[in-house]
Amino acid sequence: MTSSIMFEIDIPSILIAAAAILAFIAPFYIQYLRVKKTRLRKALTLNKFLEENSLWINDFDFWRGFYYMGIDSSQMKLVYATGSEQFSNDIIDLKDINYAKIRESSRILGEKESKRKVIDQLTLELIDASGNVRHILEFYDGEKYSDLLGETVLAKKWQDQVNSVLKKSRGSNSNPLLAVA
Repeated sequence: MTSSIMFEIDIPSILIAAAAILAFIAPFYIQYLRVKKTRLRKALTLNKFLEENSLWINDFDFWRGFYYMGIDSSQMKLVYATGSEQFSNDIIDLKDINYAKIRESSRILGEKESKRKVIDQLTLELIDASGNVRHILEFYDGEKYSDLLGETVLAKKWQDQVNSVLKKSRGSNSNPLLAVA
């Protein structure tokens, strides 16, 4: 005795389910395409800017779709760009900089066991030989974003990167951090 199980296919139900799935997925896909298009437009604009200024970026980071930082170690130039629709580009000549340091603005919330540190702003400061802050490069602003997405690690990376390029340019005997201490 063989038994066969037969399913009855209900075409209208399948079509309604498919339409519901598409209606659910469509906004995510449209947002993905929008972000991809914006990122591509920014990359083309940035590449044109780098070409026009004869810069060869050997390391860069792009985060939150708003910030960009890149470095041309051979020319000692740092490129910092911000903007949501259109980038505002800055070229910083590291020859005028003595060292880089991270500046963090934070506050403590809660009491005793429930204490937690909230970072309000994270910047990289570029300091000249006189000890003056020449440039302040924003990595995170608590007024714009509700949480950190690795900006502390990124700021540390760029502090080390800039200080390494500066150290190499001066020779390995000098320590730029001791000049200010």
